[in-house]
Amino acid sequence: MNSNIKQTFVCETVYHLFIAVIKSLNHRNANLIITDFTPSLSNYIPELKKKKVFNKIIFLKQRLKIRPEYNKFSLFRKTFFRKECIEKSVNENSKILKVHNEILNSEINLFFNLGHVTAYFVNKYKNNFFRMIEDGQRNYISRLGFLKIYKRKYIYKSFIGEGIDDCIKEIHVQSPDKLPKRVRAKGIKFDLKKLIKRAEKSIIKEIFLNTELNICGQNNSLIITQPLSEDSRSITEKQKVAIYKDIIDSHTNGKNIYIKVHPREKTNYESYFDKDIRVLSKDFPLEILNIFDDLKFEKGITIWSSALDNLNCINKKIFLGIDYFPKIKEQVKKIHF
Repeated sequence: MNSNIKQTFVCETVYHLFIAVIKSLNHRNANLIITDFTPSLSNYIPELKKKKVFNKIIFLKQRLKIRPEYNKFSLFRKTFFRKECIEKSVNENSKILKVHNEILNSEINLFFNLGHVTAYFVNKYKNNFFRMIEDGQRNYISRLGFLKIYKRKYIYKSFIGEGIDDCIKEIHVQSPDKLPKRVRAKGIKFDLKKLIKRAEKSIIKEIFLNTELNICGQNNSLIITQPLSEDSRSITEKQKVAIYKDIIDSHTNGKNIYIKVHPREKTNYESYFDKDIRVLSKDFPLEILNIFDDLKFEKGITIWSSALDNLNCINKKIFLGIDYFPKIKEQVKKIHF
């Protein structure tokens, strides 16, 4: 990333924002676009402004305004005039046009390479230089078949996705060789550990940690949850909690158990678990644990969270996979991960 070229970061999760902040602290010439995909994301705006991390910050109410307005268009218009519908729904329901010139003269950094917001930038600023930055396992899984690509490119004449669009010049991931073949040539090594190691730790803590973590003791186990009930109508909150109780019973020794709640979850885990199981705040990126040199966990356990892969403080990493729960396997497959 050239320090002389203005950057625009488009963020929809706490992890996205974490990476954007670290890169921007080193760059000091970037704008930030964030959405309400993760409800708590807007809470960081006051501190980001106070620290002057970004030149300008625009908040897009994707779920509350943009998507509902887009859905009002007829099927005919969404099929044959999709670009225009997306652009109109974003322009008229946000302040994005106030930073149009800044975006136009910048490189655009995307994470979440799907949805209306990503489509808006790829469609409207197709002559800009775009790079994608790793967003977990979804970067390595190809879900677009030939027919869907053909339909998006030649019928919708709009955003395709998965890094296929011509304006996506680079895809920064930790394992470029594992990218789907059709975009592998765009792959560039993303050294997340080195990026975090060079981060301004004091500022990162002030932005993302409102309280002390209070993680102590030995033989600690970390359970990383997922928004199962929030993302699937087929899985209830009680079923989700039962899953994590089963994980605790089967994979921990019952001592020093910490639960890291996913930022998009609504579940109050404290009401389901005993006080000796400590629930960590959902509003910080897991990767921030890497900036604490003396922090260690004996085990880290998750169904599929790719964040576990990014942690240096875990001795034994356990990825259970969706096959661990065959009764809900089909429902879990539908969840965006």
